[in-house]
Amino acid sequence: MQKDDSVNKSTIQLGTGFNRLPKSIKACFTIIFATFRYLSAMNIRKAGLLVFIVLSLTLTSIICYFLKEKASLLVVAVIGLLLVLVHILLIKIKAKNLMLLLSSVYSLYFLLEIITYLLICTEIIRPDFYSINGDYFGASDRPYVKFDSISGYKYIPGRPRVAKVEEGQLVYDHIMPINNRGYCSIYDFPFKKADKTKKRLMVLGDSFSAGEITDTTWVDVLNMKLSAASKPIELFNFGLEAIGISAWHNMFFKEIVPNYEFDGIVIANFGDLDYYSSDMARPFAIKHSGSDHSCMGFVESLPKSESDFEKNYLAGLYYESSIYNTEKLEHYKLLAMHEKGTARAFKIEPLHLYFVKLITEAVSFIREYNAMKAKYILKTIPPAIKDEEVKDWKNFDFYYGKRAGLTKEILDYCVSNKKEIYLISIPSFNIAEADTAAYHHNIFNRQLRFLAKNYRGSFFDGFAMMDSIPRYRDGEFHLYNDSHWNRRGVDLFVKTIPVSFFEQNPDK
Repeated sequence: MQKDDSVNKSTIQLGTGFNRLPKSIKACFTIIFATFRYLSAMNIRKAGLLVFIVLSLTLTSIICYFLKEKASLLVVAVIGLLLVLVHILLIKIKAKNLMLLLSSVYSLYFLLEIITYLLICTEIIRPDFYSINGDYFGASDRPYVKFDSISGYKYIPGRPRVAKVEEGQLVYDHIMPINNRGYCSIYDFPFKKADKTKKRLMVLGDSFSAGEITDTTWVDVLNMKLSAASKPIELFNFGLEAIGISAWHNMFFKEIVPNYEFDGIVIANFGDLDYYSSDMARPFAIKHSGSDHSCMGFVESLPKSESDFEKNYLAGLYYESSIYNTEKLEHYKLLAMHEKGTARAFKIEPLHLYFVKLITEAVSFIREYNAMKAKYILKTIPPAIKDEEVKDWKNFDFYYGKRAGLTKEILDYCVSNKKEIYLISIPSFNIAEADTAAYHHNIFNRQLRFLAKNYRGSFFDGFAMMDSIPRYRDGEFHLYNDSHWNRRGVDLFVKTIPVSFFEQNPDK
């Protein structure tokens, strides 16, 4: 009797539990088994050849992913030879069902990878992890951030180059001067004061203060302004991108108070209409650079150690920017600025595991979004609270919940230890555009005024810079397609701050 090379279709049966599975899972299994049934009708050698081809292409993409452009034809050839040997072995042991099942799974997976790759390169989908597509390019010329157990992260001392392109337009491209303490400043931060008569103020800020998106920080520009006016005042900039009160509280009590001689603090608070809305509502931010990309994320509490971070937190961070050497960074930046997105994507990006990354990023984003929505995003503001003057801490409790207590602890310490308090509002052009007639009366300004009054501090309304800008969104003072100010915006902001502001001391 002639032996049938086809696979007995009865070898794969779907139990009654299959009907209880979610529709998405059932659809995936249906596709897999449909592919299996199709291959089962093929001659075993033809099916085996398909297995070899699919495995070769899939493993080639894996090699390209891990080795980048260093993947050689020799390595691919060796992998292909191993696949041939596996194929022969499966035929010898007559493992037809196993071989065809593997071919079905690999065929489906490889098809999904190719479809995902095409969708990305043609800009139909634009996931965050994709560094060079039609809309976005972000990169640095070296690893420039690392996890820190106190602040969430710090910059790595040196002069890294960072660049960003949006929709073919250069957003920024500059060198970050990172000082000895891991902050963006042209000045190093000694613990002890060399001149005891000089007032030292510690600035707590976010990305507007950090200097990652401009070639200098407003704090450095203000220091130069104070020096030119012969004012015995210096400001140390502890601003980091995306941080807020959670990190400020940690940095103040675990880094600043134990190590530095200082006379007061400057809280440079930013509030907006979207996510987190105010620095005083923010959880911890973590950023970290690997060998080929930098990533970031938000967490409720920080890892206890480097090993805890690597084991339990690192995998949950999302892609932020790629890392290239100087030559490649310049090359890819110019491509992002001057070539069409689809052509640029096919030219630059090899076959990666895009489908796997897309799924993991989507799961990570959904999990993080739900956590932020439940814990961090400000609640809907009732009209009675929206426009009223801030009279007590109930307003802060409503907006910020338990984080209101973190702000109070910092200010209570300053009062108890006779440290000066300065409060500055960082302007938001979204707020200014939403209410052009009354943007000085926004909720964040009112909260800072309340703090200044109750803690005998000094308040400066940063929205004053917008009074001299007829159309803030025209790009003259802010980055392209970005809410942050550019260097002209930094200079204008500092220009509006009088040098006499930091000479005020309500306690004396």
